[in-house]
Amino acid sequence: MSEPSRAYQVAIWISEKGLADIEKFTEQFSSLMRAILSRIDPERLRFDVALGDQWDDLVELELLRSTLSVKAEAEQTGGFDESHGPALEVAANALYEDHGWENDDIAEWFGSLVLGAGVSVDVTFEDEEEE
Repeated sequence: MSEPSRAYQVAIWISEKGLADIEKFTEQFSSLMRAILSRIDPERLRFDVALGDQWDDLVELELLRSTLSVKAEAEQTGGFDESHGPALEVAANALYEDHGWENDDIAEWFGSLVLGAGVSVDVTFEDEEEE
């Protein structure tokens, strides 16, 4: 492949410069807004910052709560069936991909959820089947 044209190189430089300028502006604007908010209502700002720091944990807890809701619904309708699978799969994938759960932890949580406490399950994950 030939060398990029001068116009192409200039466009790339402008793009990189623009992105750097936007990043710098965003950082400065965030600092300014934080200073303003700390003067207006420092207690609320501390609360919002703490909430932001805990957001991932709150989302993880909400995922676990949703699985318990699926279990409660299944118990009311006579037990788990394939209609409950998609909701549990979404929760399991999010716990794995977004919250760093290990396969064994997922198998333990969902095994005890579906089969009962203290029940051991052997789960084969799709990525393990491909190996």
